[in-house]
Amino acid sequence: MSAGDTETGRRDTLLELARRLGTATPPHRDADHRDPLRPSGRLSFAEFLLQWPCEVELPTDLPDRAFIDAAYHVILLRAPEDAETARYLRLRAGGASQAGIIEDLLASGELRALERPVRVRLGDAVIADPAQPEIRDMPAVPWPWRPAG
Repeated sequence: MSAGDTETGRRDTLLELARRLGTATPPHRDADHRDPLRPSGRLSFAEFLLQWPCEVELPTDLPDRAFIDAAYHVILLRAPEDAETARYLRLRAGGASQAGIIEDLLASGELRALERPVRVRLGDAVIADPAQPEIRDMPAVPWPWRPAG
């Protein structure tokens, strides 16, 4: 099986899991015990990512544009705007490291506004916002999921 087949298999497995979780019927709750912010009792995947500490993994061998796009998606949960991509491409051309780009995104006001505890695994390094060093050691959900060991 090639690396592409493995990635496609993982992607298909994760999409199937997300589909099943998205259609699961929540347990019955009394009207008195409903969360006023989530009347259905369901937690969307985006809400889950914002609520739970998350460790995301980025490959080190991506071309610069693909790396920037992936970093935005896993850290800020959105695609970068053209100006943002151009800025980071200029920084990379000037010698900025992938870790430096990740640190910049982790220290952004946009991520702080999301109140999303996240750290990034880049190769053997674990990168967290230097202003929140406790995130480096807190238990986290790995994304993409990988077996322990």
